[in-house]
Amino acid sequence: MVLEGTVDVAEQRIVLGPLRQSLAGRVGGGDVIPQPQGFLRTVEGDQAGPVAAGLAADLAGDQAKFELIRQGPRSVALGLDRLFQQIGAVAQQQIVIHDGDRRIGLAKRRTATRVRRRWIPHGHAKIRDACKGLAVHLGPFANVWNRQPSSPIPEAKVAFVSEDGQQWRAVDTEPAEPHRLRLRVQMTGESLYVARLEPYRISDLERLKADIGGHELVEMTPIGRTVEQRELEMLRVGKPDAPHRVLIRARAHPWEPGGNWGVEGLVRRLLRGDEDARRYLDRYCVYVLPMANKDGVARGRTRFNMRGMDLNRNWDRPADEDLAPENAALEQWLEKTIAAGCRPDLMIDFHNDAGGRLHISRPDMTPAALEAYLARMELLERLLREHTWFTEGSTKSTFRNPGSIGEGLLARYGIAACVHELNSNWIAGLDDYATAQHWVTYGEQLATVFYGYFGTYQNDRQ
Repeated sequence: MVLEGTVDVAEQRIVLGPLRQSLAGRVGGGDVIPQPQGFLRTVEGDQAGPVAAGLAADLAGDQAKFELIRQGPRSVALGLDRLFQQIGAVAQQQIVIHDGDRRIGLAKRRTATRVRRRWIPHGHAKIRDACKGLAVHLGPFANVWNRQPSSPIPEAKVAFVSEDGQQWRAVDTEPAEPHRLRLRVQMTGESLYVARLEPYRISDLERLKADIGGHELVEMTPIGRTVEQRELEMLRVGKPDAPHRVLIRARAHPWEPGGNWGVEGLVRRLLRGDEDARRYLDRYCVYVLPMANKDGVARGRTRFNMRGMDLNRNWDRPADEDLAPENAALEQWLEKTIAAGCRPDLMIDFHNDAGGRLHISRPDMTPAALEAYLARMELLERLLREHTWFTEGSTKSTFRNPGSIGEGLLARYGIAACVHELNSNWIAGLDDYATAQHWVTYGEQLATVFYGYFGTYQNDRQ
């Protein structure tokens, strides 16, 4: 969400609005804008100063007026640093470039000169016309997770740099307060791309679709549109009458490209046309929603869709078509598929974090149904360990994440579903950085995992 407003320094008043997009409900549809919670940063020059002492809000219609309580004659800048979950972090991000201890450039998100693409906590940017040895400061990365203020900085151990935007190499990072990340790089050419993870762009998805379009084992079906009317497609790889079905979703959170790379590896492996690929597709087909949050990817966002909704929440209830059309599209496709007798047997939702585990939730359901589900997840984890580099394991027996797609699809539709985090820093099973190529390889290996999973699943049912 973009919050625009006016600043009256003399009266120390900030007016944000009109708030045309929803905060927690439909503005103008009878719902009341909820009480904003957060704090404001003040700046002096281009340096972030102390946090304002407090905010008092006066809500009127679709505007939110804030009285700034501050100490000292500081100027007002940046905007809200943290709000509740439905808005997310909207602080204006900065990239600060240092040559040793000397500041040589400052690029703000909307007025970038040295940096062309936006870096919002996990995007990528292009640095031009700078010195060869640089210390790059990224931030501030104040964040919101499950309605609580948080910071992603402790989890970010690695970034990636590239001279051409195609070939990337890992660079270790270190925290730089407040809520900033620092990395030191050497420029070998006139420009350098910097990214939290190797980007997978919408153009990369379009390239994949162009490569596989027209294949007799591929079907691409539009299932809906995003908030900003980008088309959402469901890809089917394999025969529609295959005995078993896998559903995969990737990129519900825009900053997390690992699932996209894994999907590409899986799809290309299944279409290789060798004997193994034919055996795999005799046993199962794969349905893929490859980029659930296209708007967020296009705009360099971190977690939410363009109406402030986390697409990995609220799956314990029917999706709101206005606030989360992306989830509504998937839900409607799923219900039609189930009604046609083609319920997915397994669902995986790919994400990135610093842990890399399978998130196996335990909703309220009959003991027999829960036991059967946990047995399936145990089988999946064992096969991942046998056939891939996966070693991170799964969540504890007390873990539950209500509203996540893993729990929601299990509880509402009886689908064995889980959230699969891919470690964004380090792959322990390979003792190497988490690169795009390693995720592609992981996707290729999943073809064997699914073959073994459904072989065991079929034998158990006989």
